[in-house]
Amino acid sequence: MNLEIDKLKKFRSVIDICKKIDTPEFSEILLYFFEGQCQSYFTDILSKHGNKYNLKSCEELLLKLSLEYLKKAIHYLYEHKDNNDNNLLKLFAIAYIKTYCYYYVDINFKNKDNCVWREINEVFNDKLDENNKNIRKVRNIYFWRLYCKKFENFEQFQSFNFIEKDVAIFKELKDTLEQEKNNAKYIFKESFIIPNPGEIYKSLTMNYEQDGEINFDEINNNFDLYYCFFVNKIISYLYDNKAKNDVIKKMKMIYDKSIKEIKMGN
Repeated sequence: MNLEIDKLKKFRSVIDICKKIDTPEFSEILLYFFEGQCQSYFTDILSKHGNKYNLKSCEELLLKLSLEYLKKAIHYLYEHKDNNDNNLLKLFAIAYIKTYCYYYVDINFKNKDNCVWREINEVFNDKLDENNKNIRKVRNIYFWRLYCKKFENFEQFQSFNFIEKDVAIFKELKDTLEQEKNNAKYIFKESFIIPNPGEIYKSLTMNYEQDGEINFDEINNNFDLYYCFFVNKIISYLYDNKAKNDVIKKMKMIYDKSIKEIKMGN
C-alpha cells in the first residue's frame, strides 16, 4: 500500500513540474511524447491480432474502449478550450485524437469492410455550437490531410469515392473542395509532395539572395512548400549558428526550468 502511495506521489510531482514549465517548446515535446504513448496503445492491440487489420483487430482499434477514449478526448477539448486548468490533459487529448484519426484513415482506405462505421462517424459528425467550431475544423483538416497522403496527387484525392467508403464528414469536405477548387494555395492541394521541392525552394529565394528582390506571387503559389523549407532552414544546423543557438537556448531554458522545479519539489 505504501509503495503505491509513493508511486502516486512521484507521478503527482512530475505532473506538477510539467504544469509549471509553461512554454510552447515544452508543449511540443510533451505532445510528441504523448503521441508515442498513444501509438503504443494501438500497436499493442494490433500485435495481439498478428499485426493484421481483421474484424477483431479493427473492432478493438476503432470501437469499444478506443471509441470511448475518443469521445472523452474530444469533449475534454470542447469543455476546456478557454482555460488552462490542465494543459497536460489537453495535450494528451490532442495526441489521442491524432493517433485515432491515423488508424481510422489507414483502416478505412483499404480495409473498410472490416469495421462498422456508423457509431464512429456519429462522433466525427457531431453538430455543435459556434464556440466549438474551430476545434472541430482543425480536427477535420488533420483527418483529411491524413487521407490526402493515401493518393499520388490532388486529382486522385478529389475524385475518390468517399461515399462508397462511408467516410465521416464527407459532406463538409465536398462543400469545401467546391468552394476552393480554383484556389491554387488550398491546404489539401498543397498536401502533396512535388518532385524536387528543394530546387523549387532555391529558385524562390535565389532572387532575394542575389539582389534583395522577393517574388511574392511565386512564393504565394508555392506557399506550403516555401513555409516548410523556410521553417526547416530556421531550425536546421546546416545553415547558420544563430538558428542553432536559438534552438539550444530554448531547450536549455526548458532544462533549467525543469531542474529548478525538481529541486523545489525536493
